[in-house]
Amino acid sequence: MQALGSRKKGKLFAGSKTVHQQHTFDDTEQSWKYLYKNPPTGEVTIDEFETYAKNRTALLHKIENWRAIGVSADDLYKRISDEDRLEYHGLHADYVRKDFIAHNVLRIAYSRRYVKTNNFDHESEELRRFFVQQESILFENRLRSGYAGPDEILKLNSIPVQEVSVTEKQQHAEELRYMHNQVKMFNTEMQHEVFDQARIWKTHFTNALPLVNRRRVYISGGFAYLFKPQLLSVLTQHFRTSLAGKIFSNHFNHE
Repeated sequence: MQALGSRKKGKLFAGSKTVHQQHTFDDTEQSWKYLYKNPPTGEVTIDEFETYAKNRTALLHKIENWRAIGVSADDLYKRISDEDRLEYHGLHADYVRKDFIAHNVLRIAYSRRYVKTNNFDHESEELRRFFVQQESILFENRLRSGYAGPDEILKLNSIPVQEVSVTEKQQHAEELRYMHNQVKMFNTEMQHEVFDQARIWKTHFTNALPLVNRRRVYISGGFAYLFKPQLLSVLTQHFRTSLAGKIFSNHFNHE
């Protein structure tokens, strides 16, 4: 990546898309809904580069501080949602580009140990863990906020999760009904959901190990059966694993 000597637009990222194409940005794979799997393309000013990174860092630190002081889950959700909307305006149009660039600029910044040295750097590792943790929370919050439904995320990223048929749901009705009641105890948004109308998905249990470890998921035949809150947890874990793999393996070329 090249640094610019002026505040004018420049090709900070490889590729051919340019600033005048921003109105179609949300239609490309350069969106959080694709789990930031591709690096940004096009042009960005140094002012944008610095401002987007600064504002994203401030948001991530707010998330960390709110969790540190022990705000409730519902309060944390509301605070993050308010800040996210304030900064990214619901993640539409140009704000999708803003979000995408901000995320990737920080990914480069938190991967910087590979630029300086190949030796282990404890402080840099802590910074990378901070980045992965807070970005994962932000991602999950966006799923809860409805910026993208779980079906859309599954389809766009080919995640190995499938919806359970009515017949299969009936075959496991007793166990799933019990689990449904357990999940409702910890998720206020499910308080009025009726089991017979609840959608259920399944994935191999190895894709839901955090839920398995906490005994908060029904397992049968090697598959974990998921209600919506559990599915969002699995999607977030998939995002976290993907992001950690990229940032700890120097996914970007820093030449």
